[in-house]
Amino acid sequence: MPDYADGWALKGRLAYYQQAYARSRDAFAKAEALAPGDLEVMLGLGDVALATGRRAEAAAYYAKAQQDYPESLDVQDRIARLAGDDPLPWRIDVDGEISSLSRTSLSNWSEQSVRLERKLAGAATVFGRVERYDRFSQSDWMIHGGGTTQAGDAVSLYGEAGIGLDPDFQPDWQLSAGGTARVSRAGGGIGASLITLDTRARHYDVGTVYTFDIGWQQYVGRGRGFLWAKFLNSIADDGSHLTGWSVSGMLNVSDTFRIRLGTALAPESDRGVVVDTRTYTGGVEADVSERVVLRLNATQDSRRGSYRRFYVRTGIGVRF
Repeated sequence: MPDYADGWALKGRLAYYQQAYARSRDAFAKAEALAPGDLEVMLGLGDVALATGRRAEAAAYYAKAQQDYPESLDVQDRIARLAGDDPLPWRIDVDGEISSLSRTSLSNWSEQSVRLERKLAGAATVFGRVERYDRFSQSDWMIHGGGTTQAGDAVSLYGEAGIGLDPDFQPDWQLSAGGTARVSRAGGGIGASLITLDTRARHYDVGTVYTFDIGWQQYVGRGRGFLWAKFLNSIADDGSHLTGWSVSGMLNVSDTFRIRLGTALAPESDRGVVVDTRTYTGGVEADVSERVVLRLNATQDSRRGSYRRFYVRTGIGVRF
């Protein structure tokens, strides 16, 4: 095994050409630890990030390389390529969910959604989503639209608005906004650390429910996974305030296969009423090709003093 930066960089580049991106990322990370700021290492890390769909991370590596090596034609070429048109700027996601309820006489639920996203210049996106909910022997439809953007190389932001089509149990309207801010870069085998903020207002016939969640996301294993802890707050119009927490994680088992696990004790709104809910969830995600990703997730919710719900959600995403 190489014990110097050039050797690890070469190993990373060879793995990159073989499309073994996790192995390539690990090798470039070892080279970076031995030679911080090396041009080939920064370009390598940026290339791996771009190849695995992390355009904002790739842009950050290329920008740092441009700052240190402004005359490099390789750097200029990478930045020009990143700023150019994405060959697959569109993505459509179709998901379906079926629930089994216990400790209640309510009938089982189902949900379906279709989401269409378009990448814009830089790291910005716009999206729209249509959802159908079948609950309580009734059906509700909601339409959402929103977007994401990057504010510098350390901050990302999002916003979303949704409206219900004469809903029976879903909100009449909802607004969401939030973002992430990187507070430390990867180093010493520890990945980047981020603060997350998510806010939402949901308006029902009986009143409005506000949520305010703040979290800490810690990448581990040289970016192969992350842990995410959140403190949750839910406030209703009548002044009632419930708090909760959630802990989740994701692991890149390989370049094309990911596992997600999580648990929470969270306040959730149901027909405008906020109740404590204990949740356990787990799922997998697999990249079938550069264009297609498949998802499978199973979750159990147990609402205090009410029903228990077990549901399975499947989905497919296609880039084009």
